[in-house]
Amino acid sequence: MHKIKSTFIAKHNHTADILKGIAILLVVLGHSLQSAYPSFDSIYLFRFIYACHMPFFMFMSGFVAGYSHGIGTKNFINKKFYALVVPFVAWYVLSYFLNGAYHTYSFVYYIHRWVLSPDWGLWFLWVLFLNFVILYICEKLIPRTGPAVYLAAWLALQIVPLNYFGLELTRWMFGFFIVGYIIKKYDWQRIDFLKRLSLISLVAYPLLVHFWYRQRDLAPSYRLTQLSPILTHPRAIHDLSITFNYLIAFTGIVFWYALWRLLDTRRAGLILVWLGGVTMEIYVSHLYFMRFAFGTGALKVLSGFSISLTLSLLLGLYVLRPNNVLNRVLLGGRGKATKTIASGS
Repeated sequence: MHKIKSTFIAKHNHTADILKGIAILLVVLGHSLQSAYPSFDSIYLFRFIYACHMPFFMFMSGFVAGYSHGIGTKNFINKKFYALVVPFVAWYVLSYFLNGAYHTYSFVYYIHRWVLSPDWGLWFLWVLFLNFVILYICEKLIPRTGPAVYLAAWLALQIVPLNYFGLELTRWMFGFFIVGYIIKKYDWQRIDFLKRLSLISLVAYPLLVHFWYRQRDLAPSYRLTQLSPILTHPRAIHDLSITFNYLIAFTGIVFWYALWRLLDTRRAGLILVWLGGVTMEIYVSHLYFMRFAFGTGALKVLSGFSISLTLSLLLGLYVLRPNNVLNRVLLGGRGKATKTIASGS
């Protein structure tokens, strides 16, 4: 803990690590709620987390990328491939056996299912890699186009007709990733308007969550389409829904930042900084331990959260990290937990 404390004090800006720590806790808690309640969409806390937790994670990944150097180099993409794609593929193949999928699917179909949608695996790693590829292209073009290339890239994604290979998820997540990157790269977090917006989000986000549902047919944006023949057009449904989802997700991202600034405590900060350095260890394996949750309702949520968080950390820090091969294949070659945010890892 002393080493962690020293690193915490030495950091120039530890807020990004803290927010990453909050994000991974939201991921685990969200999955715990989903596991404990079959009708999870009716649980306000579940919606409170799910309305923004993965966009929040992607936003922070873009923000951290703003610290990186050499994004426009080929070596940068190679490093991201080994750090993200290799673990993504390795865990997907491993889950074929760990989850007993081999009893139901042939391996060929199992791989084909991933091609149709990486959501069957650790989709965040694959989609994050695709975001880095797009960012790489943007950085190669930016000397000629200027910052407008980021908007052009987002617009281009919206009109790509393919939904395979994770492009549908990338189309949704790239907006959060690139906004996080731009805010850090151009130092927008210092703008007074954003500070005032953070205060508004403390009230706005909890209210907006009342109108957000993971299941489309429960969402007001969908029910609103039943009121007018004009709104029943599939494009109107899509546009209305996606606009609201962007609004609530960005509001949620600002909410968690504002909440932390409001409740900032040193001891909590030390823990969150540390967690922000081990998000990979938690993300890749916590779902495997969710099955050990016990009880029902709130007890199952608490037990699932505690057990999966603890065991994923133990597995990652004491089994996977110390072994060079397992570290490279399953964690993407993660370094020490106290690695600074400036590394862009």
